[in-house]
Amino acid sequence: MKYTLALFLLLFNIVQPCISDNSEYGLRFKSYEVLAADRTGLLLENGNYIDIKDELTLEFDLKYENTSILYGSTVKIISESKSSVTLGFSSGNSGNFPIMVINDEIIPILTDLKLNEWFHVAITISNKDQSLKIKYKDFSKTLTLKKGDWKEAIICFGKSNLTGFSTEEVPPMIIKDIKLSHGDKLFRHWILKQHNKTECYDDLKQAQATVMSPDWIIDSYANWTKHFSLSTNNKTYIQYAFDAGRGIIYFIPDNKQIISYNVITNQQDTIYVKSGRPANINTNHVVFNPKKNELISYNLEEKFISVFSFENKTWSSNRAPALEPSYWHHTSALWNSNSSIITFGGYGFYRYKNDLTVINPATNEWNTQQLNVISPRYSSASAIVGDTLYIYGGEGNQSGKQELTSIITADLYAIDLKTMKVSLCWEYNNSNHFLPCGNMIYNKEEDSFLVISKALGKQILLKVARKKPVIEELAYIDSLELNADYNFSTLMKPEKENKLYALFCKDYKRGNSEIDLYSIAYPPIASGQILQSAKTSESNESKTIYIAAAFAVICLVAGYTIYRRKRKKKEKSIHSAFSLTDDLTEDESLINNDEIYYDRSRQAISLLGFFNVKDSEGKDITDLFTPTLKSLVLAIILNSENGPGINSKVIDSLIWPDKDEKSARNNRNVSMNRLNQVLEKIGNVQVQNNNSFWKIAIEDNSICDYLEVLKYMRLPQKAIMEDTDSESKLLELLGYGQLLPFTQEEWLDSYKATYSDFAIDFLLGILLREINSGKANAILKASNLIFLFDTLNEEALFAKCRVYYKQGKKSLAKSTYNSFCKEYATLLGEKYQVSLAQIISSN
Repeated sequence: MKYTLALFLLLFNIVQPCISDNSEYGLRFKSYEVLAADRTGLLLENGNYIDIKDELTLEFDLKYENTSILYGSTVKIISESKSSVTLGFSSGNSGNFPIMVINDEIIPILTDLKLNEWFHVAITISNKDQSLKIKYKDFSKTLTLKKGDWKEAIICFGKSNLTGFSTEEVPPMIIKDIKLSHGDKLFRHWILKQHNKTECYDDLKQAQATVMSPDWIIDSYANWTKHFSLSTNNKTYIQYAFDAGRGIIYFIPDNKQIISYNVITNQQDTIYVKSGRPANINTNHVVFNPKKNELISYNLEEKFISVFSFENKTWSSNRAPALEPSYWHHTSALWNSNSSIITFGGYGFYRYKNDLTVINPATNEWNTQQLNVISPRYSSASAIVGDTLYIYGGEGNQSGKQELTSIITADLYAIDLKTMKVSLCWEYNNSNHFLPCGNMIYNKEEDSFLVISKALGKQILLKVARKKPVIEELAYIDSLELNADYNFSTLMKPEKENKLYALFCKDYKRGNSEIDLYSIAYPPIASGQILQSAKTSESNESKTIYIAAAFAVICLVAGYTIYRRKRKKKEKSIHSAFSLTDDLTEDESLINNDEIYYDRSRQAISLLGFFNVKDSEGKDITDLFTPTLKSLVLAIILNSENGPGINSKVIDSLIWPDKDEKSARNNRNVSMNRLNQVLEKIGNVQVQNNNSFWKIAIEDNSICDYLEVLKYMRLPQKAIMEDTDSESKLLELLGYGQLLPFTQEEWLDSYKATYSDFAIDFLLGILLREINSGKANAILKASNLIFLFDTLNEEALFAKCRVYYKQGKKSLAKSTYNSFCKEYATLLGEKYQVSLAQIISSN
């Protein structure tokens, strides 16, 4: 009941996601780099006329991008009388230059325009003095307009399909913060930050603007982009290190060459080694030292290093590694205070490790110690902040033995590198099976770490808070296939660029490696944060929805109370209805109908008897539902028939109760996107959002057994039992069993209880009818169905034992009774007081 009450109390709370002020935003217009059909256009108010009144001012921020072609329409303002004002670029003998066109009159805009720089534009149309004023960077001009031409106007940016004013010529530009004002009163503001794919809403009255072929700047903060690839056919695994100061990744495929790649300039080069070799031939054993501009390769098994000098193009050691690696998938970081290399954990020879090693390249000192506070593990992620090493997550166990069960942990430890004191920052009990990889990037502004993790066979970027157990899911990389024998990943953040890079190294046992490099704008955000929906006001329509939802909750509570009272009366009537003097027949009733009405073998979400999901081809895709996705889809399905659905805040309180509002919102948005991707595999199934209320839509040949039962739960029992087809369908559904019996969540209990109460109440009605009809097999089947929902149901016990006894099957009566008594004692801790003789002889 407490969750029903929570839903009632939170119906009025609408959540709107927000984005960090550090993120760049705006709408980039696709220009001559694409075909004309794919260029960008923006239409304010969906192309409807906007009232100019006495005076209308259009303002926006504009940036033209550096390109060889700067030509076309920036914005058109078209009146109802077909007069027009166009701002754009024209071509002349001295090159392209900005212009304003009033109908057919061209007015050059004289200003020193610099590309790739933001500037402000304001255009004012005044009916009071019949004038048009333009401010364009440092250029301003006032012109006279024809009287009576400007009462209403349509405003279009970039490409236009408007009749008589169509254009495909679009300059490469970015626009943001579009504002409309009547005099000094601002009445529209399209920020162009959050969006809903091809539409966005203004921030004041939620007026819609539509976009053709959009390229939203904010999307680069939530979506990964493939940046670079590299393959090697060498018989050694590739190593790599990153120079954050210059943005250069160094790839070491063997002892003969080093490949450099600059992520900022996209330049690739090869350095040929004159002599020496790395200390290790395995991935993840080299770091870059910025103080000395050198690469350091280390060998944890044999405790020696080899340093590469870019000046001499030589490695300092010729020693080849002799031992097999025993620290696979350890994590490493460079301690800038003294240029020491710090490594932790790893795996080798059937053992997980919790060794911490400090390597001082300057003195060649090695100091290794076991951190017993931290369980042995591999694939942890680490970062050094000041003089503190932070270690997050990993997979292993307390014993360190591979033959025992391993678990993926979600905990954060801090190690003071000066004193070697280890402290647990926090532990997170529900890690969603995220396995971190490689290293972490510290974000000082948000006091959090960014880490790449593996989940659902894909890679996801996580934001991990430093001081509290808050883990946010950010952006997935869906296109990356990790099908290699060994997979490694590393995050890289150049000091001079607001981008984050994720490097994925796939090593194969045959001795070749593949590198994939992805990039995302920094600081990254959750993909759900970029989505925008219209905010709702307290309109009569929305109030009606809320009142209806509240009324539905009240009716549910009242209805539940009434049918509980009726059920008690029905139980008493069953006890008195069945007498041993009654004649029994072997005739079957509707309960024995063998026709199958519901196909759960494909395109099905099954909640009855177990949680199981089949896709459109009949493949079991249940394992695609992580604990979070499973909880999310269940919360939505179980509330899809409750008025408007389930509110965002209720979802957050159920699934992310330990997170603050912002973190929960971000996780919800990412998970909703991921959930819809999985649901697409089923068929016509998707999650829909209406004013922050979520429902599941299932169409055509797809099915959810629980939602089918709900259709009958709304009908009177008498109506169901009088319809042969309805009764048979409901009995088939109830025959699948309890609602989610193997899914244990506290918030599910009320749904399970309501479903079981309905099932038992309906089946008791069937049992009473069959007893009165004297149909033995039907009585037994009805009793068995009741036992599916209530193993201690005395009415079913009495009916079943009496039928068996009357049929002469006394041993079956005895075994049924004994099983009941055993279950009774197990669950209630006391002996059942009614004897079998009493059951047989009583009426």
